[in-house]
Amino acid sequence: MKFPIQLKIIIALIVVLFVYSFSKMLYVNVTTFYNTEKSYQLNYAQLEQNQITTFDNNFLIFEEKYGIADINKETFVKVTEIIMSSRKDGQNVAWKWMHENQQIDYNEFTKFYTDLSNFTAERYKENNSIERQKQEIAKMHNFLISTFPGIIYNYFFKFEKLQYKEGFISNETKALFGK
Repeated sequence: MKFPIQLKIIIALIVVLFVYSFSKMLYVNVTTFYNTEKSYQLNYAQLEQNQITTFDNNFLIFEEKYGIADINKETFVKVTEIIMSSRKDGQNVAWKWMHENQQIDYNEFTKFYTDLSNFTAERYKENNSIERQKQEIAKMHNFLISTFPGIIYNYFFKFEKLQYKEGFISNETKALFGK
């Protein structure tokens, strides 16, 4: 059976369009997969670098705040000793002085330690946020290369799974979880 030339041209055109469409779809999917994988890798590396610089910056601020609190403590104790030593009223002079004269504001003294404590708690929250972002990126990357169609693409690309690495954990946590 012979097909007319017009039918052969239409069939050839349909085949060419189908091949073109399939090739374009495959190219877009592979490119998207590859770029997404690279994006996860780079975002994870950026978070690791950010965590180190953020930790260092926070440590330097902590040291400065601790130094200021320590200086404030020494100054406060000396001023209190000077004020109290000038009184010669005998036993319980501090109690008498507290009721009769200017009060020593202990809130000012403890304010530096409260600020330091609040600062430290906020930095732990900030570090925990970075850790959670690292965990999420590692999870999304590993999901991408382990599920369909990523597993097929990864057969050719051979991307390694992202291994989540804890940033800063205490010695107690290391001992408890064997890290």
